[in-house]
Amino acid sequence: YSSLDAQVTVKQQLLRVNRKLAEIVAEEQVEAQKASCHLVLTAEAELTVIGDPELLTRGFENIIRNAIRFAPAGSSINISAQRVHHNESGDTIRVSIADSGPGVPEEHLEKIFDPYFKLSHTKPGIPSSGLGLAIVKRVFERHGGSVRAENRENTGLCVIVELPAAALS
Repeated sequence: YSSLDAQVTVKQQLLRVNRKLAEIVAEEQVEAQKASCHLVLTAEAELTVIGDPELLTRGFENIIRNAIRFAPAGSSINISAQRVHHNESGDTIRVSIADSGPGVPEEHLEKIFDPYFKLSHTKPGIPSSGLGLAIVKRVFERHGGSVRAENRENTGLCVIVELPAAALS
């Protein structure tokens, strides 16, 4: 894990997050169907960031695959993307991935992004290295962004990614 920084060069390309998410959702819909759940994407148009398309794809895929892993049969995983306006610090692109799974105990919400941390209530038969979300966190931080998790009001988890919006003139 610690060698990730040394080995990873972040490419700087213009990337439309809404289009990238649409591609990922189309690809992951097959896995969602196998798990008897459905992916629903709601994204504003023209959500642009500067970053490494491959790394950002891996980051979003990892979160969506985790959501599929924990989503109950018959449920929907809601993925939304929007521009958030901030006064002095510039706009961000916020992507939220919300499932209806078991959620995470409050005391573990920040720890799930630590290397090798595993929850005790993971589904049987689903292997986990405990590195997926740690890598996700590193990917988004390397792009000047952040990732956090919140339990949803009734049931489930929402993972929220914030990335700096590209300033296009």
